[in-house]
Amino acid sequence: MKKISLLSLLLTLLLLSCSGTGNNAEKNLKTLSAEDFKIELEKMSGDPQTVLLDIRTLPEYKSGALQNAELLDFYSDTFAQQLNALDKNKTYFIYCRSGNRSGQTMKMMEKAGFKRVYELGGGINSWLAKGYNTITVNKVTR
Repeated sequence: MKKISLLSLLLTLLLLSCSGTGNNAEKNLKTLSAEDFKIELEKMSGDPQTVLLDIRTLPEYKSGALQNAELLDFYSDTFAQQLNALDKNKTYFIYCRSGNRSGQTMKMMEKAGFKRVYELGGGINSWLAKGYNTITVNKVTR
């Protein structure tokens, strides 16, 4: 009887140690420094499975954005619906002004089941502080 109980306990522990690792092993959600964000973004340049999202407002977006960024206004009434409509299997690079909105967005994306999300820590402010370029946006994408 003790052997059966011990065997049951070991099997239970083995199953518990394996549970939950499948999905988490596939996920990659990180906050990156401006330097690392730029490096990773450049590596993924031209990949149709990679999307750069600007989480700021339209006036902020028009004042200067990262090249190829698509606007997804955090304060829009339909933000959550637009976010959930995105392909969860693509790789997303997200940023806002200071990192607050993009940090909240990354948490929302994690809960929604997105697998690969990279957030620009410190937002576009940290990007600009490094002297990296932005572009003036005339046409809104998304």
